[in-house]
Amino acid sequence: MTEHKIEIPISSTSDQGALIGILRKQDSSPLQSTSQPQPKPITLILHGVLAHKDQLYHRKLAQTLPCDSFRFDFRHADQGGESRHAPGSEGWHMSSFDQDILDIHTAILYLRKTFNYHVESVIAHSRGVLNMWQYFWDVEMRRLNVIPNNTQNFILDRIPFYVALAGRWDMHRMRKRFPDDSKELQKKGYFEWKVRVAGKNFSVNVTKPMIDGFCNFPIADLVNKFPADVDVLLVHGTKDATVPYQDAFAYMDKLQHHMQPPRRKESTDLELIEGADHTFKGHFDAVINTSCDYLNRRRKAVLEKDEFASPAAIEFQRHCPLSPLSQTPNSKL
Repeated sequence: MTEHKIEIPISSTSDQGALIGILRKQDSSPLQSTSQPQPKPITLILHGVLAHKDQLYHRKLAQTLPCDSFRFDFRHADQGGESRHAPGSEGWHMSSFDQDILDIHTAILYLRKTFNYHVESVIAHSRGVLNMWQYFWDVEMRRLNVIPNNTQNFILDRIPFYVALAGRWDMHRMRKRFPDDSKELQKKGYFEWKVRVAGKNFSVNVTKPMIDGFCNFPIADLVNKFPADVDVLLVHGTKDATVPYQDAFAYMDKLQHHMQPPRRKESTDLELIEGADHTFKGHFDAVINTSCDYLNRRRKAVLEKDEFASPAAIEFQRHCPLSPLSQTPNSKL
């Protein structure tokens, strides 16, 4: 196994910067900047707000996955991560979701064009979960030509498997953390959010427009467009005080009972990790094993031509062979 730090330039008509990420290969072959002739599957690992690519379980997850993986710092992680905004740009913003989606598109396009990697699965945490619901929506709208698509800038293949860790459903709960009638907001015009990331203490300013933008994130509308042929696993800790585990049940209820057309049987799963908080501290192995076991089971369904196998994964398998099944500790296979 080898790890390679990669810098991916961002150069759009409205945005500039660079993403810094770690490409982990499961073999020891050299990383070449020319496309490999055989397409290979890869997993994206996405972090949460004010976090970074190696925080929490991310590195160990990359070591355990049965396929190559890529984890990168969103540009909103500029305090704890290595990715960069354009010089003179605003920097961190609480509700810069569109910027995050550009980061994801840029990473996926670069992996495809440079190394012939095809994204088989995404494992996302917290804000990364919100980003992926919007990413799936963005791809579906571009596939339907509701949003103009420039094929040079986007990959519109569906990603077959999605693992959503500690995802928020009730966006307006954030107002309880940053209330409009707070004396701090009225005095300063912002909240000072003190955090510790990458071993360093720092603070960011949270303004009312940021909070409004965050609370108005249209999660229900985005999930309503989630493709029926993609499989999703929802994972949540029962002691999550930041995003209560009831939010996971809200997702499950929407995906299982209120989608038209109805989703396929076994296409949506929910796993609760007993005693885990929002960052799953003390429960990293449970997160890793749950995620890897799930991906193995869904691959197995495709490889064995199970009637409930993901259509998106079946299509994926036609042009990019799924990685072989792999036993993880406590595997349910």
